[in-house]
Amino acid sequence: MPKLPIILCIMLVLCLWPVGARTYIVGNDGLATHKSIGEAISAASTGDTVYMKSGVYNEDVKIDKRIAIKPLTGEKGTILLDGSNKETGITIVASGCSIEGLTFKNFSKAGIVIQSNDNTIKNNQFISDKPGVMIQGSSNNMIEGNSMKDCVTGVVLWRGASRNKISNNNIEGGIASVTLKGAGGNFVTGNTLSNGGAGVALENSSAVTVSRNIVKGGTNGIIIYNSSDCNLSDNTERGNKRAVYILNTTRTELYNESIIDGILGIMMENSNYNVIRGCTVNNTTEALSLGASPKNTVISNSILNTKDLAIEIVYSNGNALTGNRISHADTGVNITESSGNRLEDNKLKDVKLGMIVLGGDRQSFDNAIDESNTEDSKPIAYFFGQSNKVVQDRALSHLTLAYCNNFTVENNTISNDALLLFSSRSSKILENNVSKCHGMVLQDSISNEIFKNIVIGNSFSGIFLFDSGSNTIR
Repeated sequence: MPKLPIILCIMLVLCLWPVGARTYIVGNDGLATHKSIGEAISAASTGDTVYMKSGVYNEDVKIDKRIAIKPLTGEKGTILLDGSNKETGITIVASGCSIEGLTFKNFSKAGIVIQSNDNTIKNNQFISDKPGVMIQGSSNNMIEGNSMKDCVTGVVLWRGASRNKISNNNIEGGIASVTLKGAGGNFVTGNTLSNGGAGVALENSSAVTVSRNIVKGGTNGIIIYNSSDCNLSDNTERGNKRAVYILNTTRTELYNESIIDGILGIMMENSNYNVIRGCTVNNTTEALSLGASPKNTVISNSILNTKDLAIEIVYSNGNALTGNRISHADTGVNITESSGNRLEDNKLKDVKLGMIVLGGDRQSFDNAIDESNTEDSKPIAYFFGQSNKVVQDRALSHLTLAYCNNFTVENNTISNDALLLFSSRSSKILENNVSKCHGMVLQDSISNEIFKNIVIGNSFSGIFLFDSGSNTIR
């Protein structure tokens, strides 16, 4: 009687076992059922599993039915698909397949090519392939936990590949770790990408999520070109020459990026309606640059330890910079040949030159910079196109008069930057203390009275006049 429950349990398990599912073993010993992967796949049916024993396999195979390929349980040796004189290791044209625990090396086209949906490529190694995995026009594939080294590219998605997930892979070396070209709606998350030409490269792709990746030691961290509606969040870019490069891109958000140690932090060119929010850029030569990029939002970022220029805006109009924190930089904000930009509540600390606006015409100075912007807790005062104003008895970090007339600037202390006049006239600059900063500069300014000001110990000049005449200085 005691044996009856056991017999019933065994019968139940047998009844629940998938009908038709079979297993195949590929190897060179007596345990193997087939000598090659191709033979096992040909013999297998949908739902079967092909188990691999260690060894070297020089094959180019196609999977045209839903099967799984994985190491035989307990197998410890390397299962190497040798790509010598081969273009592709495995091409998957059936949906729902899985490949796990194999090594692909030296394939001239790709270790694995995916041309179908819902496949899983997990815990494999790819060495010197071109690329490791290529997904062509396919959806809902998972590339997870793989190791790739010295492949021309680790993972490539193109030809309309969408809704694929590239996650938790370790990819080292190559021209690019992950490349998406004409591939929208994909997810690149939690990968470690190191020492390559680029960590993630997006081209002609939309609605791509790139998050929680570590990109380190390469030429470029993340490149986004001619793309839209992408999201970069919570990535760490460390030690890349250029951490994030955005070109010809729109409606893309960078959020909570951590950029550490490099030459260029975030560079944006010919791009608009993007948002850079809550990012940290630490220890770079230049932190954030907007070139020919209008109508972007830069908000609540932290920029620290910048060797040269923290924020540069060149030929870029209508941008909003709000609530950013800049500390320990050579230059805080440089706006050149740009107009319609709005700066509010930006806080600068320990910056050699906090703010400078330059340009060759009136429009270049037409920016809204209010006194909520401060340097070492003292307001930055910026006036454009105004007349008949009085600035008196103020402690300021910076004062610019651009295209202003009939101002009276009297008994102020300018402590950090400079007192700057651009194309301003008929103003009185009286008894101000502009010392131990960058001094006083007049450019294209005429008929001003500069009386009894203190200009001592400045790093640039006491009073410097450029293309300015008919001013009275005493």
